Amino acid sequence: MLPVKRFLKEQKEYLLLAVLGLLLLTLSYYNLVFLERVSPGMLLEKTLHSMTENYAYLEMDIQEKGAGYSLSFSGVMVEGKLIQGTINDYMLDVIYRPGKGELYARDIRDDLWKTACEMELDNLKDFFFNPIEMLKLHEGLTRKARYGRIETGRVVVLALPLADIKGERYLGDSGEELLIAECLFFIAETEGEYFLNRLYYSVYGQSGEEKLFSRSFTFRKPPQGENAVPVFSF
Repeated sequence: MLPVKRFLKEQKEYLLLAVLGLLLLTLSYYNLVFLERVSPGMLLEKTLHSMTENYAYLEMDIQEKGAGYSLSFSGVMVEGKLIQGTINDYMLDVIYRPGKGELYARDIRDDLWKTACEMELDNLKDFFFNPIEMLKLHEGLTRKARYGRIETGRVVVLALPLADIKGERYLGDSGEELLIAECLFFIAETEGEYFLNRLYYSVYGQSGEEKLFSRSFTFRKPPQGENAVPVFSF
């Protein structure tokens, strides 16, 4: 019986090696087809360019989680110049113009639009901070991107380390030097078109040890047949 057992054991080992080899070949082929041998930085730039050129309107969700609190927003981004929607936790309608730093909120007491300053909500401007703006300000930053894992559904994750960039000018006027440890970009590819489904980052204190909060942005294409998204008027 001993030779039979040895034979069966060897057959199992050969089968396992064959399966592992096939898996490696499949993953290698999938990587080559999906990534088209594009560098991580170039893939990120292509994705951002594609979204800018092809989508004037994007549905957008923002979620922030910190110690003992969470904050969520649902709305749209219009041509990258206007963000409008509702902060769900407080049923607060807001309009934000990133380029001008203007934030307006609808006062539920009288249904009138007022500036964030009037309603003592200036800190909410920081909530809409998007690391994509940081990429525009720091030339060559995308070259630091590297490939992470590939998820099901042809989604690749890019990791962009940003810990060496002080975040105080982007994340508030508290005076504390904040650090973004790493930003993750979740990019999908369909018929040669790249789309940023989601980005996620965590913010730490100056020491890099205390995690202050994490924030994620989720982007979706508008429903087919809709050429415009209703915009709040005030």
